[in-house]
Parts: sequence; structure tokens; C-alpha cells
Amino acid sequence: MLFYLEFLNLCYWDIPIIFIILLVRLTHLREERLGEIQMKLLDLWIMTNDSGIVIYHKVKDPFVDDDCLGGFISAFICYTKDQFQESLNRFSITSFQFYLLKEYKITFIGKFPRRLEENIVLKELKEIVDKFFRNFPRHLFDNWDFNINKFITFDATIDIPISQI
Repeated sequence: MLFYLEFLNLCYWDIPIIFIILLVRLTHLREERLGEIQMKLLDLWIMTNDSGIVIYHKVKDPFVDDDCLGGFISAFICYTKDQFQESLNRFSITSFQFYLLKEYKITFIGKFPRRLEENIVLKELKEIVDKFFRNFPRHLFDNWDFNINKFITFDATIDIPISQI
């Protein structure tokens, strides 16, 4: 019985210490994992808001034609706006999440691993938006001639390795 009481006494005083040690270790493991998965943009599409024309893409494994994808995303955006009176800013499937960031007349779509936190994803996508508009000023889209060839040069300026392509 004395052993049992000593065990309870030991556990009673050590539980907070054990809990803190465990919490610190789990936090450290979480930070290690986040460090491994930062900057893990898998695919990128840049399209016009009004027509859904994909003006730039960087995709590891193209699973569908870019024009079809642009049309689908554009229709999906319109559907959510009409049906729910809200704008679509992300959607996900089992293992991936897609984030949409609209800036001026352009929508940036990034495909990321699902386990990434939103603030990490948005930070990375915002960096791409900033680089894009440094190379292609907003006024360029006011009287745009729908020639997407001028955006090919963005490949040289984007230094984010998309999934080690």
C-alpha cells in the first residue's frame, strides 16, 4: 500500500512536469515538420478573373488542359458567388488544398499539401503575386490584347522550385 501511495504522490507532482516536457517536445516536432514542408507549392496557375484564361502555369504533372482547368475554376468561382454570395478562396481534396488569391484582375491558384497551415500557404502565394506584379504592372491588364506569350518570361523570375520540377 505504501508503494501505491508513493507512486500516486510521485505521479501527482510529476504530471505537470511530464506534461510540459511532452508539450515542448511535440511543439519542437511540429516546428521540424513545418520547416520540412515550407515552400512546398506543388502547382501554380495564374488566370484572368473575367474570362478564366490561364495566362501562366507551372505544373509538375498536368492532369488536365489548362484552358479546361481555367474554365472549371472560373465556373466554380461564379457558382459559389451566385449560390452562396461569397467568394471562393480555397477548396481541398483528400491530399491537396487549392488556394485562390485574387489581385486586381488576376486570380492566382496554388496547389499545396493539405497539411500546411493557411498562414504559410498565403505567405508563399502572396510572394508570387508580388513578383508577378513587379514584372507585369497592373495597368498592363487594362487594355490587354489576350496574348499570353508575354507571360512566359515570368518563369525566369519565379525562383520558387515547384515540387522540385
